[in-house]
Amino acid sequence: MKRAIYFILLLLIITTSCKKSASAPTVVYQDDLYVNENSWNLDSTSAYNKGFYKDHYSINVDTSGEMIVSMAPYGSINYPYSVQVDGTMQLINANQTGNIGFLFNYVDAKDFSLLQIFSNGTYAIWAMKSGTYSCIVSSTVSSAIQSGSGAKNTIKIIQGQSSMQLVINNTIIGNYPITFPGSYIQVGIYASDNTPNVYPFIGLFNNFIMARV
Repeated sequence: MKRAIYFILLLLIITTSCKKSASAPTVVYQDDLYVNENSWNLDSTSAYNKGFYKDHYSINVDTSGEMIVSMAPYGSINYPYSVQVDGTMQLINANQTGNIGFLFNYVDAKDFSLLQIFSNGTYAIWAMKSGTYSCIVSSTVSSAIQSGSGAKNTIKIIQGQSSMQLVINNTIIGNYPITFPGSYIQVGIYASDNTPNVYPFIGLFNNFIMARV
């Protein structure tokens, strides 16, 4: 009987130790983006305006074909990470198409990756290496994406050493062959208007979280 109790206690200790060793991601930067805390880049030109609007951080795009990026103020990181944000797309009319997402694994203007979530319910993933674009995923419909004006999507990227996982609205979309660059990188949110002569397209953002995984 004593031997049985001993083995039960030993099993509980091992199980508890295993649970503790599976550490959860460590949050390294978090901002709810409800109010201006003077940390995100706020500026404007004839092509865009970055600021705070109705309890959101907004990127207001006033020309088509421009990808307006706002880099996270956390700084550079050199380890696998996850990044998440709530993004809402505001359209002028039903014929307008825009997209929001992440510019991630950003080393410089010639080396980075790009995730696009479109207002028509599709997504695409690109990578630029040494100034040359390659398509990882061409425009693909996903039922997990909320589409249309006012659509809100929780977008998450989990960047490991050898692959990237995309999660939208708590649904795993897939794993993709994007490796961590192995150097210091940055991450940014962005918005882009795809419809000529129909402005603005507005991306509204809340609850930005970056974690070490």
